[in-house]
Parts: sequence; structure tokens; C-alpha cells
Amino acid sequence: MAQLEYLLPRLVGAWAHLKKSQGGIGFRGPGETQLEVDRRRARERIAFLKKNLKRVAVSREIHRAKRQSVPIPTVSLIGYTNAGKSTLFNCLLQAHEFAENKLFATLDPKTKKLRLPSGLNILVSDTVGFIRNLPHQLIESFKSTFEEVGDSELLIHVIDASHPDRAQQTETVERILSELDLAEKPVIKVLNKIDLVNVHHPQGNPSSGTSQGAIEISALNGLGIDRLLAKIEEVLSGMYDKPVHLLIPHHQGKILSEVFTHGRVISTENTDDGTLVLAHLPPKWQNLFADYRHTHT
Repeated sequence: MAQLEYLLPRLVGAWAHLKKSQGGIGFRGPGETQLEVDRRRARERIAFLKKNLKRVAVSREIHRAKRQSVPIPTVSLIGYTNAGKSTLFNCLLQAHEFAENKLFATLDPKTKKLRLPSGLNILVSDTVGFIRNLPHQLIESFKSTFEEVGDSELLIHVIDASHPDRAQQTETVERILSELDLAEKPVIKVLNKIDLVNVHHPQGNPSSGTSQGAIEISALNGLGIDRLLAKIEEVLSGMYDKPVHLLIPHHQGKILSEVFTHGRVISTENTDDGTLVLAHLPPKWQNLFADYRHTHT
């Protein structure tokens, strides 16, 4: 739908060369006729897709609610179109999602679970690429991406380090986040395609300007991925509140396992009433385990 909305006002130029191919009073050229046909078909297709979008939105909301009921931190990959988000997604998840160097190659957010080196589980979402001067009529087409980004605990801003307009593309993404009231979200900047920098910018410093402090990677060959994973863990760990004491009854072994899986356990102590655990937990999991909170004396 985004592509059709984008192309609809540009159909005139496609048939301009035929407008005068057939003249005469009361006659219309074949180009003009074909233009009307193309416009009608495009509008019909847009109307059909909008109707389907409403059904998809309901389904998407159900899936999002299910994910939130199992409170695993969500990390979204964002960035300008063609920055390499899908390639990074595939690299992190060992997945095989479609990735191609063209506009709107990713048309809908994809989410998969990733286990970090520390054992912490997170959800990683690949989103639609942003573009400069996004027309108002395309906002609805990208609604799923904006919703996914808004629900995330952490954003990974993927930047094409080899692109000559890198700074402007970075500013475009940051401006869109600001317009969506998402500028306060924690962000890790990533300079992707660093292996191409020496080819396209032999004298340039990819980490200067708006990209200062960014992590340099190549999603295509895995360069720098270990540093990125370590940074993700560092940022997410910083979101945890002070350690909490939980008293897990002995028969609740599954709950104890989830504490180890989704938190950073500092210490455990076996008592008559259960296992006393001191752990750092993400806010979502603190709420889920509220019934097991224990005032340690």
C-alpha cells in the first residue's frame, strides 16, 4: 500500500508521452485513457489493502498483547531505508528474512527471540526503513512499524556508514522519532557496512558528527557483532531497578527458572519456606513476580 500511495500521484509522467498521440476534437489519446485505468486500478487496490489492514491490525494487536504478557525486553532495529536492518536482523538471529537494497524491501515488522551471551532473552524486531519527507498519506502504511518502535525498551539505530548522505539520513530518522514522541527512548547507534567505508570514503571518519560514539559493524560479515551484543546487555541492565528479594516456594520451580532466565541473579538462599533470591529484574518481570516479593531482614 505504501508503494501504491507513493506512486499514484506520479502516474501522470509515466504516460505523458502518449497524450498527443491521438488528436482531434472530442477524442482522447490512448495515454490519457491508460492513465485513468491505472489510477482506477491503483485506487481499487489501495481501498482493498486498507480494508485488509484493519483486519491485520486486530491480529497484530493480539500478537502484541501476547508478547507483552510474557514480559521479555523488546529491541527494535530502526534506520533509514537500505541501511542494512534486515541484514543485521538475519545476522543476530541466524535468520533468512528477505533483505535487498531497494525502497521498502521490508514491508512489515518481524520479531524473533534472541538469547544474549549472559543468558538474558530479548525480542528483536526488524522494522520498515524510514525515508526523508515521508508523505502524510503514507503514515498509515507504516503504522505497524511506529507501534512496534513505541513498545520497545531499546532502539538500535542502524546507519549506513558508506552512504554519502549518512548525516542527513541520521537526522531524518531522529526527527521522525521526535515527531512520534519517541525521542526519549534509549538508542544505540550502529554504523553498518563499515567494511565499505574505505572503498567509498577513504579519507572519512565514519564515527564523526551525528554518528559519534556509534558501534562500528558489518552485518554482512559479522564484524563488531560481539561489541553490539555487549552494548545491548549493558543498556538493558542499566534499566533494571535496584535488586529485589523474591521468596519462591519450593514447588514453584518453574518460577525460579524464569527468574534465572530473565534476570541477573546475585544470590540464592534455601529456607524452610522456599528459595530466597536476590536478583536484578526488568520492570516488566518485577510486576509479574510482585506476589513473590519478600522483605528481607
